Amino acid sequence: MKAMLLLFLPALPCAAAPGALDFQRLAAAAGSPGFVLPQVSIPLTRAVPSAAEEDTARVDLAPLLDRHLSLADSFTDRVGRHLVAVTLDQTEPDGAWLTVTPPGAQPLMVLIGAGMKGQWSAGGRSYTIDLDINIFRARLNNIIRIRDADTDEVLWSRRIIEIMSTSYFAGQAVRIGGRPYRLFLGRMPDESRRPAVASDVLGVCLIYDETLGGKHVKFQTFRVFFAALQRPDGVMMRLVDGDRARLTVSPDGAFLDISR
Repeated sequence: MKAMLLLFLPALPCAAAPGALDFQRLAAAAGSPGFVLPQVSIPLTRAVPSAAEEDTARVDLAPLLDRHLSLADSFTDRVGRHLVAVTLDQTEPDGAWLTVTPPGAQPLMVLIGAGMKGQWSAGGRSYTIDLDINIFRARLNNIIRIRDADTDEVLWSRRIIEIMSTSYFAGQAVRIGGRPYRLFLGRMPDESRRPAVASDVLGVCLIYDETLGGKHVKFQTFRVFFAALQRPDGVMMRLVDGDRARLTVSPDGAFLDISR
């Protein structure tokens, strides 16, 4: 059983099954067929006239696909610049993956949790990943490390909360019911590989940063498969404090409509 150290709210069931989606069209729209680095342009978010302010919004999805992978964190070595981010899948509470994109290669994903381990090669260099756990640290303060597999040199290290926070700010800002969320569209991990690779299945995630006195308390996540949002009525999701919003993808898959 996977063990996770992250503190997320339980996922909300959406009665949607994963499946092959038209992500090739989305990738093509973003100018990046297949597994290549995503564009980093900011998606268009515009309000649609409605009875109440912020009750309806439309988000351009093409530039949002896997955008967080290139806007969170990175490290540079003799091979080049490696992008590092967190990808949330559609399971709870253990669905958070450290996603590393080596130069010119596809993203590789390792589940964050106790016993976290992974190894891969890029540009003639081998890498390992592990989690440094200390019982005297808060769980989100435990440290993820990427090392040179041959010399054991630490090439990158961050507290879990640090990489979660930088990945959070890479999402698209939207407001629902007057509250700020970050919106993500990403390829879900294909766990048949080790490390996992990005699959053809897409997931949508809304994250709310709960704060108290201006300080971060926890991230609340609300996740749904992209395929479910393609239904005519989309999906009605229960969000922070029981607030509700309907998420629907346009027939051509280009836009996400959020309404209350």
